[in-house]
Amino acid sequence: MKSSPSNPHNSSPNLIQLPTGLPIGTVNVWFFETPVPTLIDTGLKSDSSLQALEQGLAKYGYRIGDLERIFISHEHVDHFGLAATLTKLSRATLFVFEPTVPALVNYSDYWNHRITFFRRQLFPKLGFSEQVLLPLVEYYDDVKNLADELPADRVQPFGVGEGFEWGNQSWQVLHTPGHCVQLTCFYQPDTRQFISTDMLLSQTPTPIIDPPTTPDQDYLPALPAFLRSLEKIAALDIDFVYPGHGEPFEDAHTLIRRQQSRIARRKNECLTYVQSGISTIEPILLAMYPHYPPRYRFAALWMLLGYLDLLCDAGDVIRVERSGVWHYLPA
Repeated sequence: MKSSPSNPHNSSPNLIQLPTGLPIGTVNVWFFETPVPTLIDTGLKSDSSLQALEQGLAKYGYRIGDLERIFISHEHVDHFGLAATLTKLSRATLFVFEPTVPALVNYSDYWNHRITFFRRQLFPKLGFSEQVLLPLVEYYDDVKNLADELPADRVQPFGVGEGFEWGNQSWQVLHTPGHCVQLTCFYQPDTRQFISTDMLLSQTPTPIIDPPTTPDQDYLPALPAFLRSLEKIAALDIDFVYPGHGEPFEDAHTLIRRQQSRIARRKNECLTYVQSGISTIEPILLAMYPHYPPRYRFAALWMLLGYLDLLCDAGDVIRVERSGVWHYLPA
């Protein structure tokens, strides 16, 4: 198997970077040549993404039509959006984490459900002004067009703990919720390699809020789940990380400690705003994230809600509802 310039192992995946047109920059897809041509994630649906994938595979002597297996790490468009297109250009089977299958084979319904939840349930509770709200809604409307539903007859579900042969090594499936509810990563214990997808990035991945799954929930808290997943990953013996964005890197445990420290620091900064008498989301959001473009302020919003969730869990802050809007008060 050919190795990418940063590959320390002959059994390692080859890196192909695809454009997204989003602030995150390129997205990584990982290509194994053996035992059969296999792709981990696909990029989003666009002509430029497809062209970059074709060019990336060609560097290793392959075409899209040679792909036999495609694994989807999670349900975000930059990681699965091109998958349906690839099934039309190859005979590849799509391997999808079992709880994610209904969302991706019924993607239009799944996304409409999310948008309805944000518009009618979550955003009104946040008390946003139109100036802040409209760019967020427009962004989510546009994102829907960056993926197609997966053909159900080409999908093979997989579960936690399963093993797959890639690059003549057995890789284990890990479930690491936080960035999203059903995020999966892949670990090779013998060579201590970790395909982290969006669990470990050089910058803390956004813990994206998901709709509730039970009537007693307002939403699924994401940042507390992310911190629990960080603890799970910190317990692994990892020498080399292949992330969903950015270059491969070493020293995962130093990165984990740095991100844990930054989250604690920003959480305390959020607490100072609440203690100063600012009780609603919007002014705290604008104070803590003044540099974010309005269209992409959702990433800051999810982080801020995460800090407030942590503060409520710790008993430092309480949340009350006044006239349909959430207010956060010192405990």
